[in-house]
Amino acid sequence: MSPTATFGAVLKHWRTRAGLSLHELEAAVGMSATNLSRIERGLVGPPTADWLDKLADALGAPRGRLYRAAGRIPPAGEDDRTDVLEAILTDPDFTQEEKAFLVQTVSFIRQHRSVTAHEPSGQP
Repeated sequence: MSPTATFGAVLKHWRTRAGLSLHELEAAVGMSATNLSRIERGLVGPPTADWLDKLADALGAPRGRLYRAAGRIPPAGEDDRTDVLEAILTDPDFTQEEKAFLVQTVSFIRQHRSVTAHEPSGQP
């Protein structure tokens, strides 16, 4: 799959996940629905970093994920932990039940790590 098609698929995934139509995303970021549609269909390449930032904010998507899909280096300090959940949720080989179980498992592990990281170690 080409980088453009990959970016378009990622953009459409996050737009759909956010429950936004192309026209609603247009209103949120200021890029025309026509151009957004062309990007999603892979007819034009990914937008500039400024547009990636606007899209990430409007979609609630991790900036790093959009940057990587666009073939760009993500901004420093971006947290990529949501990519694990995205991979699980978008994997066509998992059933809905398996996806739910895996998401719960990942969430449990993360929650457990944060709890144990804040527990006193018993050392003075």
